Amino acid sequence: MHYKVEDLFLRTEDRRILELTEYLNHTGDWVTAKDVATRLDCSTQTVYAYTEKLDYFIAQNDWPLTLEIAKSKGIRLTVNTDFYIGTIRHHLITSSVVFKFFDACFHENYFRSLTAFAEENFISIPSLNTYLSDFQNKIAPYLVRIDRANFRLIGEEHHIRYFTSTIYWHCSNGLKWPFKNISREQMLPYTERFKVAYQLDFNNIVREKLLYRIAACKTRTIHAHFIPDQSNINELVLGHPYYRNVVAIHRDIYAELDPVHTNLESSFLFAIFQTFAFFGVESDYLQDTIHFHQQKNTLSWQKTKKFLDEFSKVYPREAHLVHTSRVLGYLLFIQTRLFLFSNMQPDYYYEDFMALQQKYPAFSNSISAIIDSLYRSEDGANTNEKKLVFLQKTTRLLISLIPVIKYEPIIYVLIASGDSSVFVDYAMSELRRHFDFNFHFLYNMEAYLECDLVIADSYFPDFEGSQKLIYWSPANHSSNWNALNTKLVDIRDKKMNRPEV
Repeated sequence: MHYKVEDLFLRTEDRRILELTEYLNHTGDWVTAKDVATRLDCSTQTVYAYTEKLDYFIAQNDWPLTLEIAKSKGIRLTVNTDFYIGTIRHHLITSSVVFKFFDACFHENYFRSLTAFAEENFISIPSLNTYLSDFQNKIAPYLVRIDRANFRLIGEEHHIRYFTSTIYWHCSNGLKWPFKNISREQMLPYTERFKVAYQLDFNNIVREKLLYRIAACKTRTIHAHFIPDQSNINELVLGHPYYRNVVAIHRDIYAELDPVHTNLESSFLFAIFQTFAFFGVESDYLQDTIHFHQQKNTLSWQKTKKFLDEFSKVYPREAHLVHTSRVLGYLLFIQTRLFLFSNMQPDYYYEDFMALQQKYPAFSNSISAIIDSLYRSEDGANTNEKKLVFLQKTTRLLISLIPVIKYEPIIYVLIASGDSSVFVDYAMSELRRHFDFNFHFLYNMEAYLECDLVIADSYFPDFEGSQKLIYWSPANHSSNWNALNTKLVDIRDKKMNRPEV
Protein backbone atom coordinates (compact mmCIF):
# COMPACT_ATOMS: atom_id res chain seq x y z
CA MET A 1 0.00 0.00 0.00
CA HIS A 2 1.29 3.46 -0.91
CA TYR A 3 0.70 6.46 1.33
CA LYS A 4 0.55 10.19 0.90
CA VAL A 5 2.97 11.96 3.20
CA GLU A 6 0.12 13.28 5.36
CA ASP A 7 -1.03 9.70 5.94
CA LEU A 8 2.29 9.00 7.68
CA PHE A 9 1.72 11.69 10.28
CA LEU A 10 -1.92 12.72 10.63
CA ARG A 11 -4.61 11.12 12.71
CA THR A 12 -8.03 10.53 11.16
CA GLU A 13 -9.57 13.82 12.30
CA ASP A 14 -6.73 15.96 10.96
CA ARG A 15 -6.68 14.02 7.67
CA ARG A 16 -10.38 14.71 7.26
CA ILE A 17 -9.90 18.40 8.04
CA LEU A 18 -7.21 18.53 5.36
CA GLU A 19 -9.49 16.75 2.87
CA LEU A 20 -12.28 19.16 3.75
CA THR A 21 -10.01 22.16 3.17
CA GLU A 22 -8.72 20.89 -0.16
CA TYR A 23 -12.23 20.00 -1.34
CA LEU A 24 -13.71 23.39 -0.43
CA ASN A 25 -10.76 25.17 -2.01
CA HIS A 26 -11.11 23.09 -5.18
CA THR A 27 -14.82 23.79 -5.59
CA GLY A 28 -14.49 27.49 -4.77
CA ASP A 29 -18.22 27.77 -4.12
CA TRP A 30 -21.00 26.67 -1.80
CA VAL A 31 -21.10 22.93 -1.12
CA THR A 32 -23.84 21.21 0.84
CA ALA A 33 -22.91 19.43 4.06
CA LYS A 34 -24.37 16.26 2.58
CA ASP A 35 -22.00 16.44 -0.41
CA VAL A 36 -19.04 17.01 1.91
CA ALA A 37 -20.15 14.09 4.10
CA THR A 38 -20.27 11.84 1.04
CA ARG A 39 -16.82 13.04 0.01
CA LEU A 40 -15.33 12.44 3.47
CA ASP A 41 -17.34 9.28 4.15
CA CYS A 42 -18.77 10.58 7.41
CA SER A 43 -22.00 12.03 8.82
CA THR A 44 -23.12 15.63 8.30
CA GLN A 45 -22.81 16.13 12.06
CA THR A 46 -19.14 15.15 11.82
CA VAL A 47 -18.68 17.54 8.90
CA TYR A 48 -19.84 20.44 11.08
CA ALA A 49 -17.41 19.33 13.80
CA TYR A 50 -14.59 19.43 11.24
CA THR A 51 -15.61 22.88 10.01
CA GLU A 52 -15.56 24.14 13.60
CA LYS A 53 -12.02 22.82 14.04
CA LEU A 54 -10.92 24.32 10.71
CA ASP A 55 -12.40 27.68 11.70
CA TYR A 56 -10.41 27.49 14.94
CA PHE A 57 -7.18 26.88 13.01
CA ILE A 58 -7.94 29.83 10.73
CA ALA A 59 -8.46 32.17 13.69
CA GLN A 60 -5.52 30.78 15.66
CA ASN A 61 -3.07 31.29 12.79
CA ASP A 62 -4.64 34.50 11.46
CA TRP A 63 -4.91 33.05 7.95
CA PRO A 64 -6.65 35.26 5.35
CA LEU A 65 -9.47 32.76 4.89
CA THR A 66 -13.20 33.03 5.40
CA LEU A 67 -15.21 29.92 6.26
CA GLU A 68 -18.95 30.43 5.83
CA ILE A 69 -21.69 28.05 6.95
CA ALA A 70 -25.33 28.56 5.99
CA LYS A 71 -28.00 25.89 6.31
CA SER A 72 -29.72 27.05 3.13
CA LYS A 73 -26.52 27.02 1.05
CA GLY A 74 -24.01 24.78 2.77
CA ILE A 75 -20.31 25.51 3.35
CA ARG A 76 -17.93 27.81 1.49
CA LEU A 77 -14.23 28.61 1.93
CA THR A 78 -13.02 31.92 0.51
CA VAL A 79 -9.26 32.20 0.08
CA ASN A 80 -7.29 35.43 -0.24
CA THR A 81 -5.42 35.38 -3.55
CA ASP A 82 -2.09 35.93 -1.76
CA PHE A 83 -2.53 32.92 0.53
CA TYR A 84 -1.00 29.55 -0.35
CA ILE A 85 -3.54 26.88 0.60
CA GLY A 86 -0.74 24.35 1.16
CA THR A 87 0.07 26.31 4.33
CA ILE A 88 -2.79 24.49 6.08
CA ARG A 89 -1.43 21.09 5.09
CA HIS A 90 2.04 22.09 6.29
CA HIS A 91 0.63 23.31 9.61
CA LEU A 92 -1.34 20.12 10.25
CA ILE A 93 1.62 17.86 9.45
CA THR A 94 4.31 19.74 11.37
CA SER A 95 2.01 20.13 14.39
CA SER A 96 1.40 16.39 14.64
CA VAL A 97 3.09 14.43 17.41
CA VAL A 98 4.45 11.82 14.98
CA PHE A 99 6.14 14.48 12.85
CA LYS A 100 7.65 16.05 15.96
CA PHE A 101 9.05 12.65 16.91
CA PHE A 102 10.46 12.08 13.40
CA ASP A 103 11.98 15.57 13.39
CA ALA A 104 13.62 14.96 16.77
CA CYS A 105 15.06 11.67 15.52
CA PHE A 106 16.57 13.30 12.45
CA HIS A 107 18.04 16.30 14.24
CA GLU A 108 19.04 14.22 17.29
CA ASN A 109 18.20 17.15 19.55
CA TYR A 110 15.89 15.52 22.10
CA PHE A 111 17.63 14.08 25.14
CA ARG A 112 14.77 13.24 27.50
CA SER A 113 12.68 10.06 27.74
CA LEU A 114 9.73 8.96 25.62
CA THR A 115 7.54 9.50 28.68
CA ALA A 116 8.71 13.11 28.91
CA PHE A 117 8.07 13.57 25.18
CA ALA A 118 4.52 12.24 25.60
CA GLU A 119 3.84 14.57 28.52
CA GLU A 120 5.15 17.58 26.61
CA ASN A 121 2.79 16.77 23.74
CA PHE A 122 -0.24 15.99 25.95
CA ILE A 123 -0.59 12.40 24.85
CA SER A 124 -0.56 9.12 26.77
CA ILE A 125 2.29 6.65 26.32
CA PRO A 126 -0.04 3.88 24.99
CA SER A 127 -1.48 6.27 22.38
CA LEU A 128 1.96 7.53 21.39
CA ASN A 129 3.27 3.98 21.02
CA THR A 130 0.27 3.09 18.86
CA TYR A 131 0.94 6.06 16.56
CA LEU A 132 4.66 5.32 16.37
CA SER A 133 4.05 1.64 15.58
CA ASP A 134 1.73 2.69 12.77
CA PHE A 135 4.36 5.15 11.51
CA GLN A 136 7.05 2.45 11.58
CA ASN A 137 4.88 0.07 9.58
CA LYS A 138 4.12 2.71 6.97
CA ILE A 139 7.76 3.72 6.45
CA ALA A 140 9.04 0.13 6.33
CA PRO A 141 9.46 0.22 2.51
CA TYR A 142 11.96 3.06 2.98
CA LEU A 143 14.18 0.57 4.84
CA VAL A 144 14.43 2.94 7.81
CA ARG A 145 13.45 2.23 11.43
CA ILE A 146 12.91 4.45 14.45
CA ASP A 147 14.61 4.07 17.83
CA ARG A 148 12.03 5.21 20.38
CA ALA A 149 14.34 5.02 23.37
CA ASN A 150 17.15 7.13 21.90
CA PHE A 151 15.24 9.23 19.35
CA ARG A 152 17.32 8.07 16.40
CA LEU A 153 16.81 6.80 12.85
CA ILE A 154 18.25 3.36 12.09
CA GLY A 155 19.23 2.01 8.70
CA GLU A 156 21.84 2.27 5.98
CA GLU A 157 23.06 5.84 5.73
CA HIS A 158 22.11 6.47 2.10
CA HIS A 159 18.62 5.12 2.81
CA ILE A 160 18.19 7.47 5.78
CA ARG A 161 19.33 10.48 3.74
CA TYR A 162 17.00 9.76 0.86
CA PHE A 163 14.10 9.06 3.20
CA THR A 164 14.51 12.22 5.30
CA SER A 165 15.10 14.63 2.41
CA THR A 166 12.08 13.16 0.60
CA ILE A 167 9.82 13.39 3.65
CA TYR A 168 10.84 16.97 4.44
CA TRP A 169 10.33 18.02 0.83
CA HIS A 170 6.87 16.48 0.56
CA CYS A 171 5.89 17.97 3.91
CA SER A 172 6.82 21.54 2.99
CA ASN A 173 7.42 21.75 -0.78
CA GLY A 174 9.82 24.57 -0.05
CA LEU A 175 7.27 26.46 2.07
CA LYS A 176 9.45 26.55 5.18
CA TRP A 177 13.08 25.49 5.61
CA PRO A 178 13.02 22.45 7.94
CA PHE A 179 16.71 22.00 8.80
CA LYS A 180 17.64 23.34 12.22
CA ASN A 181 21.44 23.01 12.12
CA ILE A 182 21.91 24.73 8.76
CA SER A 183 20.38 27.87 7.30
CA ARG A 184 19.13 27.96 3.73
CA GLU A 185 21.21 31.10 3.13
CA GLN A 186 24.31 29.15 4.16
CA MET A 187 23.65 26.47 1.52
CA LEU A 188 22.36 28.67 -1.31
CA PRO A 189 25.79 29.86 -2.59
CA TYR A 190 26.78 26.24 -3.24
CA THR A 191 23.96 25.83 -5.74
CA GLU A 192 25.22 28.88 -7.63
CA ARG A 193 28.70 27.37 -7.75
CA PHE A 194 27.23 24.08 -8.95
CA LYS A 195 25.50 25.92 -11.79
CA VAL A 196 28.86 27.14 -13.03
CA ALA A 197 30.66 23.83 -12.51
CA TYR A 198 27.99 21.78 -14.30
CA GLN A 199 27.12 24.55 -16.78
CA LEU A 200 23.46 24.13 -15.90
CA ASP A 201 20.63 26.53 -15.15
CA PHE A 202 18.43 25.00 -12.43
CA ASN A 203 14.79 25.94 -12.24
CA ASN A 204 13.53 26.94 -8.79
CA ILE A 205 12.03 23.55 -7.93
CA VAL A 206 15.18 21.62 -8.83
CA ARG A 207 17.28 24.13 -6.89
CA GLU A 208 15.15 23.72 -3.76
CA LYS A 209 15.12 19.93 -4.00
CA LEU A 210 18.89 20.01 -4.38
CA LEU A 211 19.20 22.23 -1.30
CA TYR A 212 17.14 19.73 0.70
CA ARG A 213 19.35 16.83 -0.40
CA ILE A 214 22.56 18.69 0.45
CA ALA A 215 21.20 19.88 3.80
CA ALA A 216 20.11 16.35 4.75
CA CYS A 217 23.61 15.07 3.94
CA LYS A 218 25.27 17.90 5.84
CA THR A 219 23.05 17.43 8.90
CA ARG A 220 23.89 13.74 9.07
CA THR A 221 27.64 14.45 9.01
CA ILE A 222 27.22 17.03 11.79
CA HIS A 223 25.97 14.13 13.93
CA ALA A 224 28.85 11.89 12.80
CA HIS A 225 26.84 9.67 10.43
CA PHE A 226 28.90 9.07 7.31
CA ILE A 227 28.59 7.35 3.95
CA PRO A 228 30.77 4.21 3.80
CA ASP A 229 32.81 3.17 0.78
CA GLN A 230 30.25 1.68 -1.63
CA SER A 231 30.86 0.14 -5.05
CA ASN A 232 27.55 1.37 -6.47
CA ILE A 233 28.55 4.96 -5.67
CA ASN A 234 32.06 4.50 -7.06
CA GLU A 235 30.57 3.24 -10.33
CA LEU A 236 28.84 6.59 -10.79
CA VAL A 237 31.90 8.70 -9.94
CA LEU A 238 35.22 7.19 -11.00
CA GLY A 239 36.15 8.38 -14.47
CA HIS A 240 33.28 10.84 -14.85
CA PRO A 241 34.64 13.93 -16.67
CA TYR A 242 32.72 16.39 -14.47
CA TYR A 243 33.84 15.11 -11.09
CA ARG A 244 37.01 17.18 -11.06
CA ASN A 245 34.89 20.31 -11.65
CA VAL A 246 33.06 19.98 -8.34
CA VAL A 247 35.57 18.49 -5.90
CA ALA A 248 36.55 21.92 -4.56
CA ILE A 249 32.89 22.79 -3.87
CA HIS A 250 32.40 19.52 -1.99
CA ARG A 251 35.49 20.16 0.11
CA ASP A 252 34.11 23.53 1.17
CA ILE A 253 30.76 21.97 2.13
CA TYR A 254 32.54 19.37 4.27
CA ALA A 255 35.44 21.55 5.41
CA GLU A 256 35.27 20.24 8.99
CA LEU A 257 35.69 16.56 8.00
CA ASP A 258 38.88 14.55 7.70
CA PRO A 259 40.12 13.71 4.16
CA VAL A 260 38.74 10.14 4.15
CA HIS A 261 35.18 11.16 5.05
CA THR A 262 35.40 14.21 2.79
CA ASN A 263 36.20 12.01 -0.22
CA LEU A 264 33.39 9.55 0.54
CA GLU A 265 30.85 12.33 1.12
CA SER A 266 32.06 14.07 -2.04
CA SER A 267 31.48 10.93 -4.11
CA PHE A 268 27.98 10.53 -2.69
CA LEU A 269 27.09 14.15 -3.40
CA PHE A 270 28.32 13.80 -6.97
CA ALA A 271 26.27 10.63 -7.42
CA ILE A 272 23.16 12.47 -6.19
CA PHE A 273 23.48 14.88 -9.10
CA GLN A 274 22.95 11.98 -11.47
CA THR A 275 19.48 11.44 -9.97
CA PHE A 276 18.17 14.90 -10.97
CA ALA A 277 16.68 15.53 -14.39
CA PHE A 278 18.30 18.82 -15.49
CA PHE A 279 16.58 19.03 -18.86
CA GLY A 280 15.46 22.60 -19.42
CA VAL A 281 17.86 22.70 -22.37
CA GLU A 282 20.42 20.41 -23.93
CA SER A 283 23.73 20.50 -22.04
CA ASP A 284 27.23 19.13 -22.28
CA TYR A 285 26.79 17.63 -18.81
CA LEU A 286 23.79 15.64 -20.01
CA GLN A 287 25.58 14.40 -23.12
CA ASP A 288 28.77 13.53 -21.23
CA THR A 289 26.86 11.69 -18.49
CA ILE A 290 24.96 9.59 -21.03
CA HIS A 291 28.25 8.78 -22.79
CA PHE A 292 29.87 7.94 -19.42
CA HIS A 293 27.15 5.40 -18.61
CA GLN A 294 27.29 3.92 -22.10
CA GLN A 295 31.05 3.49 -21.97
CA LYS A 296 31.01 1.88 -18.52
CA ASN A 297 27.85 -0.10 -19.32
CA THR A 298 26.51 0.76 -15.86
CA LEU A 299 23.55 -1.06 -14.40
CA SER A 300 21.51 2.12 -14.90
CA TRP A 301 22.41 2.15 -18.58
CA GLN A 302 21.64 -1.55 -19.01
CA LYS A 303 18.12 -1.05 -17.65
CA THR A 304 17.57 2.10 -19.71
CA LYS A 305 18.79 0.48 -22.94
CA LYS A 306 16.61 -2.56 -22.40
CA PHE A 307 13.56 -0.33 -22.02
CA LEU A 308 14.46 1.62 -25.17
CA ASP A 309 14.92 -1.58 -27.15
CA GLU A 310 11.59 -3.06 -26.01
CA PHE A 311 9.73 0.20 -26.54
CA SER A 312 11.14 0.53 -30.06
CA LYS A 313 9.92 -2.97 -30.92
CA VAL A 314 6.38 -2.22 -29.78
CA TYR A 315 6.25 1.37 -31.08
CA PRO A 316 8.73 1.61 -33.97
CA ARG A 317 7.15 4.83 -35.29
CA GLU A 318 7.77 6.57 -31.97
CA ALA A 319 11.29 5.22 -31.34
CA HIS A 320 12.98 8.41 -32.53
CA LEU A 321 11.24 10.38 -29.78
CA VAL A 322 12.77 8.38 -26.93
CA HIS A 323 16.27 8.38 -28.41
CA THR A 324 16.75 12.12 -28.05
CA SER A 325 19.32 13.03 -25.40
CA ARG A 326 16.74 14.80 -23.22
CA VAL A 327 14.39 11.82 -23.03
CA LEU A 328 17.21 9.31 -22.89
CA GLY A 329 18.84 11.33 -20.12
CA TYR A 330 15.60 11.51 -18.13
CA LEU A 331 15.11 7.73 -18.27
CA LEU A 332 18.77 7.14 -17.40
CA PHE A 333 18.69 9.49 -14.42
CA ILE A 334 15.50 7.86 -13.07
CA GLN A 335 17.16 4.45 -13.35
CA THR A 336 20.25 5.84 -11.60
CA ARG A 337 18.06 7.07 -8.76
CA LEU A 338 16.49 3.62 -8.45
CA PHE A 339 19.93 2.04 -8.60
CA LEU A 340 21.37 4.33 -5.92
CA PHE A 341 18.31 4.40 -3.63
CA SER A 342 16.73 0.97 -3.51
CA ASN A 343 14.23 2.36 -0.98
CA MET A 344 12.76 4.87 -3.44
CA GLN A 345 8.97 4.91 -3.29
CA PRO A 346 6.24 5.77 -5.79
CA ASP A 347 4.93 9.33 -5.92
CA TYR A 348 2.71 10.31 -3.03
CA TYR A 349 0.37 12.12 -5.38
CA TYR A 350 -0.41 9.55 -8.03
CA GLU A 351 -4.04 10.44 -8.72
CA ASP A 352 -2.91 12.14 -11.93
CA PHE A 353 -1.11 8.94 -12.93
CA MET A 354 -4.23 6.88 -12.25
CA ALA A 355 -6.22 9.36 -14.36
CA LEU A 356 -3.76 8.86 -17.23
CA GLN A 357 -4.14 5.10 -16.91
CA GLN A 358 -7.91 5.43 -17.09
CA LYS A 359 -7.73 7.84 -20.01
CA TYR A 360 -5.25 5.81 -22.07
CA PRO A 361 -5.57 2.22 -20.79
CA ALA A 362 -4.24 0.41 -23.88
CA PHE A 363 -1.05 2.47 -24.06
CA SER A 364 -0.56 2.40 -20.27
CA ASN A 365 -0.99 -1.38 -20.15
CA SER A 366 1.53 -1.76 -22.96
CA ILE A 367 4.15 0.36 -21.16
CA SER A 368 3.44 -1.54 -17.94
CA ALA A 369 4.10 -4.85 -19.72
CA ILE A 370 7.43 -3.54 -21.06
CA ILE A 371 8.52 -2.39 -17.61
CA ASP A 372 7.41 -5.67 -16.04
CA SER A 373 9.79 -7.45 -18.42
CA LEU A 374 12.69 -5.30 -17.16
CA TYR A 375 12.24 -6.53 -13.60
CA ARG A 376 11.02 -10.07 -14.23
CA SER A 377 14.28 -11.68 -13.13
CA GLU A 378 14.69 -9.46 -10.04
CA ASP A 379 13.61 -10.55 -6.60
CA GLY A 380 15.26 -7.92 -4.42
CA ALA A 381 13.94 -5.54 -1.81
CA ASN A 382 11.36 -3.07 -3.09
CA THR A 383 11.31 -4.47 -6.65
CA ASN A 384 7.58 -3.79 -7.00
CA GLU A 385 8.03 -0.25 -5.72
CA LYS A 386 10.86 0.39 -8.19
CA LYS A 387 8.70 -0.90 -11.04
CA LEU A 388 5.88 1.44 -10.07
CA VAL A 389 8.22 4.43 -9.75
CA PHE A 390 9.63 3.86 -13.23
CA LEU A 391 6.16 3.19 -14.63
CA GLN A 392 4.72 6.41 -13.17
CA LYS A 393 7.49 8.66 -14.39
CA THR A 394 7.91 6.98 -17.78
CA THR A 395 4.20 6.92 -18.56
CA ARG A 396 3.81 10.60 -17.74
CA LEU A 397 6.80 11.46 -19.91
CA LEU A 398 5.72 9.40 -22.92
CA ILE A 399 2.13 10.64 -22.85
CA SER A 400 3.45 14.21 -22.91
CA LEU A 401 5.51 13.39 -26.02
CA ILE A 402 3.33 11.03 -28.05
CA PRO A 403 -0.27 11.41 -29.30
CA VAL A 404 -1.09 8.12 -27.59
CA ILE A 405 -4.83 8.37 -28.23
CA LYS A 406 -4.19 6.73 -31.62
CA TYR A 407 -3.11 3.55 -29.81
CA GLU A 408 -6.42 3.23 -27.97
CA PRO A 409 -9.26 1.07 -29.40
CA ILE A 410 -11.11 2.78 -32.26
CA ILE A 411 -14.69 3.75 -31.47
CA TYR A 412 -16.80 4.02 -34.62
CA VAL A 413 -19.45 6.70 -34.13
CA LEU A 414 -22.39 7.67 -36.31
CA ILE A 415 -23.77 11.17 -35.67
CA ALA A 416 -27.44 11.34 -36.62
CA SER A 417 -29.85 14.26 -36.79
CA GLY A 418 -33.34 14.53 -38.17
CA ASP A 419 -33.07 18.31 -38.36
CA SER A 420 -29.85 19.54 -39.99
CA SER A 421 -26.15 18.90 -40.53
CA VAL A 422 -25.29 21.67 -38.07
CA PHE A 423 -25.73 19.29 -35.16
CA VAL A 424 -23.52 16.67 -36.86
CA ASP A 425 -20.59 19.05 -37.41
CA TYR A 426 -20.89 20.66 -34.00
CA ALA A 427 -21.16 17.31 -32.21
CA MET A 428 -18.04 15.96 -33.93
CA SER A 429 -16.08 19.04 -32.91
CA GLU A 430 -17.22 18.89 -29.29
CA LEU A 431 -16.57 15.17 -28.99
CA ARG A 432 -12.98 15.58 -30.15
CA ARG A 433 -12.47 18.57 -27.88
CA HIS A 434 -13.93 17.23 -24.63
CA PHE A 435 -13.69 13.43 -24.75
CA ASP A 436 -10.41 11.48 -24.81
CA PHE A 437 -11.29 8.60 -27.10
CA ASN A 438 -10.01 7.39 -30.46
CA PHE A 439 -13.04 8.40 -32.52
CA HIS A 440 -13.67 7.39 -36.12
CA PHE A 441 -16.79 9.12 -37.45
CA LEU A 442 -19.09 7.51 -40.00
CA TYR A 443 -21.07 9.72 -42.32
CA ASN A 444 -24.07 7.78 -43.63
CA MET A 445 -26.85 5.67 -42.23
CA GLU A 446 -25.72 2.66 -44.26
CA ALA A 447 -22.80 2.43 -41.85
CA TYR A 448 -25.14 1.81 -38.93
CA LEU A 449 -24.24 -1.87 -38.63
CA GLU A 450 -20.51 -1.05 -38.55
CA CYS A 451 -20.67 1.56 -35.81
CA ASP A 452 -20.23 1.11 -32.07
CA LEU A 453 -22.47 4.00 -31.13
CA VAL A 454 -25.14 6.22 -32.67
CA ILE A 455 -25.29 9.71 -31.19
CA ALA A 456 -28.49 11.52 -32.06
CA ASP A 457 -30.22 14.77 -31.26
CA SER A 458 -33.78 15.00 -30.00
CA TYR A 459 -35.16 15.30 -33.54
CA PHE A 460 -33.96 11.86 -34.56
CA PRO A 461 -36.37 8.92 -34.14
CA ASP A 462 -35.36 5.99 -31.94
CA PHE A 463 -34.17 2.70 -33.42
CA GLU A 464 -36.45 -0.08 -32.34
CA GLY A 465 -34.58 -2.31 -29.89
CA SER A 466 -31.28 -0.51 -30.52
CA GLN A 467 -28.58 -0.80 -27.86
CA LYS A 468 -26.28 1.55 -29.75
CA LEU A 469 -28.31 4.74 -29.59
CA ILE A 470 -27.79 7.57 -27.13
CA TYR A 471 -29.40 11.01 -27.25
CA TRP A 472 -26.93 13.77 -26.50
CA SER A 473 -26.68 17.54 -26.80
CA PRO A 474 -23.27 19.28 -26.89
CA ALA A 475 -24.91 22.35 -25.39
CA ASN A 476 -25.92 20.46 -22.24
CA HIS A 477 -22.98 19.90 -19.86
CA SER A 478 -24.97 18.04 -17.24
CA SER A 479 -25.93 14.43 -16.71
CA ASN A 480 -26.11 13.45 -20.37
CA TRP A 481 -22.39 14.26 -20.76
CA ASN A 482 -21.63 11.87 -17.91
CA ALA A 483 -23.91 9.26 -19.46
CA LEU A 484 -22.12 9.56 -22.80
CA ASN A 485 -18.70 9.31 -21.16
CA THR A 486 -19.80 6.18 -19.27
CA LYS A 487 -21.07 4.66 -22.51
CA LEU A 488 -17.82 5.43 -24.34
CA VAL A 489 -15.69 3.99 -21.53
CA ASP A 490 -17.76 0.80 -21.61
CA ILE A 491 -17.36 0.45 -25.40
CA ARG A 492 -13.62 1.10 -25.25
CA ASP A 493 -13.01 -1.33 -22.39
CA LYS A 494 -14.96 -4.10 -24.11
CA LYS A 495 -13.00 -3.56 -27.32
CA MET A 496 -9.70 -3.75 -25.43
CA ASN A 497 -10.48 -7.40 -24.71
CA ARG A 498 -10.77 -8.32 -28.37
CA PRO A 499 -8.56 -7.44 -31.35
CA GLU A 500 -9.61 -4.90 -33.95
CA VAL A 501 -10.92 -6.43 -37.18
